[in-house]
Amino acid sequence: MSNSKWAPRLWGFARASFVVALLACAALGLGLRNARADFGERLLGFGAELLRWDGFRFDSTPRRVSVNGVELELVASSTALSVGEALDRLEGVCAARAGIEGADQASRLLLEPAARPGGWLEPRIRRESDSEGVIACLDTGGPVSVRDLTARLQAFARTGDLNAVGALRYALAQRHGDRTSVLFIWTEGAVPLLQMFPKVGDAPGIDPKAVPRPDGAERLLSGAEHGAPYSFTVYRTQAASPDALVAWYRQSLSTSGFVVSNGPSGALWARQGGRTLLVRAARGRVGVVSAVAEMK
Repeated sequence: MSNSKWAPRLWGFARASFVVALLACAALGLGLRNARADFGERLLGFGAELLRWDGFRFDSTPRRVSVNGVELELVASSTALSVGEALDRLEGVCAARAGIEGADQASRLLLEPAARPGGWLEPRIRRESDSEGVIACLDTGGPVSVRDLTARLQAFARTGDLNAVGALRYALAQRHGDRTSVLFIWTEGAVPLLQMFPKVGDAPGIDPKAVPRPDGAERLLSGAEHGAPYSFTVYRTQAASPDALVAWYRQSLSTSGFVVSNGPSGALWARQGGRTLLVRAARGRVGVVSAVAEMK
């Protein structure tokens, strides 16, 4: 496969990894602040359920992705449904398999009164336009009582595992012409958020083999799809600027035996044997970061 074809797929995979990692934190944070965290048992076989949905053409069976040591499932599909109609399908699952029993009574526990009591307790986030939309929710397997909610929160406090409070369901929909492309991502099993995103030190995962690492860099994200010839790694560095970091990679990779050439938008291609790397640098909220995508 040519580099021009690889790059969009790699950065699409990277975007999905970032979105899921951030949404896992966002969904949990919103739940704790707004009493919207409806927690429970995981939904087994969610991918199989998706594949039975009428109106969707699925590109493949569910695939498994590892992000910072956590296993995620994903499947891509397309449909003639609009963005809103496509997201309605997943929201229907969220509505049926979440919520708090006696929501009106539970809302009285909130310090600030809600205009729509149920809205405070809906365990989902949805944003959309005519061309693109996302939805994320915590799947509890059904409405839970306030007592059960409290117990699940306590379990999370002990373990730091999001799965103790709910399984994450996420969909990204984009409209292209007369079709809507949908990427479904969901968790099955443990999601140890505190371990996924440590305050200091490396996040769980691995570094690309024999690829130089900037001095003092910390790994923020490590993603790879099982059985696929690519991976994605992000580091927080101490570089003064993105340009300085790209220059460092150019020299270090060349010294390590890679053949380096210019890539898109200031990125670098680095090739060695059957391996190809795409390296980018940017300034973010955590400082100057580098992203290393590998394909074989």
